[in-house]
Amino acid sequence: MNVKSLLDIAAAHANRYLESRDSRRLRRPPRSTSCARALPGRCPRRHGSGAGHWRPRPRHRGRNSRIDERSLLRLGHGGTLPAALAADWLTSAWDQNGASNLTAPAEAVVEEVCGAWAKQLLGIPASASFAFVTGSQMAHATAFASARHSFSGRGLERREKGLAGAPQLRVLTTEIRHESIIRAVRLLGIGSDAISHVPTTIAAG
Repeated sequence: MNVKSLLDIAAAHANRYLESRDSRRLRRPPRSTSCARALPGRCPRRHGSGAGHWRPRPRHRGRNSRIDERSLLRLGHGGTLPAALAADWLTSAWDQNGASNLTAPAEAVVEEVCGAWAKQLLGIPASASFAFVTGSQMAHATAFASARHSFSGRGLERREKGLAGAPQLRVLTTEIRHESIIRAVRLLGIGSDAISHVPTTIAAG
């Protein structure tokens, strides 16, 4: 199976899924056991580039193993825009290493432009630095690292000699907070004891 045939099959599956989503009934989130049954139990022995050995699973397998984006919206994610979906496909197809403008100059320019747009939309000064992260976990880790760097003072010295003797951060949040906050402070060595909960009258959910 060549790459074009493989991508045509994937696109056909994606189109069928997107075209049927408005007519599908919302279901409870699937159990992990039902998701596991949709996949082979053993590691495939065949190997290669992938395109020659990939075979689509029967359509009925795993059909209940997905969570409809309409259910995800209440959790704060889901609802991909068509333009974003198409751009994501092209990003994967181009397969660039977007680490710097040396390895992927076009991607670096796109990032700079999108960063400028985001600052304009949010009313942030054009001179402000920015970063695009993979999600909530890395957003919290990046924000805490930046706050710690600023709060500890003597930034250059801290970068060279580490955080020994740096003042302890205090993290204020409510009980209704994302769990990635806990993981971020532990990852950075700030520690979960630095978190103080602020009372709130807003009910969760």
